[in-house]
Parts: sequence; structure tokens; C-alpha cells
Amino acid sequence: MIYKFHGMAAVVGLFLFAAGGLFAQAPRNLAFGTEISGTLRAREDHWFSVQSAAAGFVIVETFGDEIDTFLEVYDSDRNFIAEDDDGGEGVNARLEIFAEAGQTYLFKLRCFSNEQSGPYSLKATFDAVPADTERNTDRSRAVLLKPWEPVPVFLRAPGESRWYRYDLTSPENFLIVETSGNLNSILTAYDDRGRELGRNEYSGEGINARVLLRHGRGTVYIEVTAYGMGRTTLHTELWRRP
Repeated sequence: MIYKFHGMAAVVGLFLFAAGGLFAQAPRNLAFGTEISGTLRAREDHWFSVQSAAAGFVIVETFGDEIDTFLEVYDSDRNFIAEDDDGGEGVNARLEIFAEAGQTYLFKLRCFSNEQSGPYSLKATFDAVPADTERNTDRSRAVLLKPWEPVPVFLRAPGESRWYRYDLTSPENFLIVETSGNLNSILTAYDDRGRELGRNEYSGEGINARVLLRHGRGTVYIEVTAYGMGRTTLHTELWRRP
């Protein structure tokens, strides 16, 4: 998983690279929200470079239904960060990363099968990190959750926690809390005395977390952490035992 800034523009250039080096032609700039088109041949890679002037979320995704695309992203030293096959619509790839201000990220596009070839469309978008109005980085500032209401969670620093709470009124209830998105998230639940009720990393879809709790009346605290920085969405469901 980028908004308009006032007084500070988030400018991102997207440039096309060959697998072994820069193409002879001038780099192709891609304005946010504008699609570009190209054709991948068998065993061919197309490289793109994205640089953000401000911290935020860079999303690069493909569109079309003729080829099964695959995206990888690296830092400027070509250290691997993440990859995606079918995170977009249909067989399209989609990658979302947290971009630091002034840093360059390299996206590698190829077909999932080395023997495949065909046309593609590619788009980059940018979402700014919203102001931290809740500052719920410790349990004393836990934000109240409502059932069935998705809550965006932004982790702005490595090792940061975000805290939420849910008030249970019946011992007959089951509480389900899970994350969704492209961030490798971790959920830990506690009772109102600070005792751990459950912890999970991978029971949700993909790299998302999911905890199922049966707890009596009282407050359940949910700590959200992750490997790295970024955003995820917290979902809470409440079920009553039949």
C-alpha cells in the first residue's frame, strides 16, 4: 500500500532501464496517474527508476490481460526489497513500498514465464503519509475500534507499534482481528492487565496477520507491528457464539 502536499511537491521520475544498463534513448518520465505502454519480449526485463522527493507510498502496477507480469523492487544499490506476481487485477503485478524522501528505487518488470511476450501498460502513483494525529504508539493512547470498520494503520519507523482497543461486553463473543495489505504485519492481543492473549504473523492472507479471541467482558488491547515501515489495514469482526 500519495496525497497532495501544500508547499512541497512530491515529484517522482520513472525512467526506463535495460537489464544490463541504461538504454540509449532519453529516460521516459512518468507523471503520477499517467499510464505508459510497452512490449516485453521473451526473456526480456524492463527496469524503471522511481525517486520520491518526499516520504510516502509508491505504488507501481501493470494493466492488461495479454501477459502475466512480474515485478521486483530494489534499492539504488540493487538490494532486493520485494516482489509480486498477481497482486494487481487478474494476472497483473502490483507493488507498494514505503519510499523515503530523496531515495531512488528500481523496479524490474518481466513476464512470469520466460517464454512469454506481449504488450503491457504500467502506472505509478504516490500517496503521502498523513499527519500522525493519534500518536497511538503506546497502550495508554490506544484507539477504540469499531466492529466491521476498516482502520488504516501507518507504521512510520522500524520497530514502531500502533495500539488499538476493543471493549467486549459479553463472554459469548468471539473477536477476530486481522490485517490486509502488502506489509508483513504482526498482531499481539493483551487483556487489560497486560497479559498476552495471542500473537500472530501469517494466519491472514499472504503476509498478513490474524488473531481469533474468546474473551470475557473487558478491554482487549491490540498491538500492530511489522517488519519494516509502511501501511496496513486493520479489520475487526465480532461474532456471538450460536
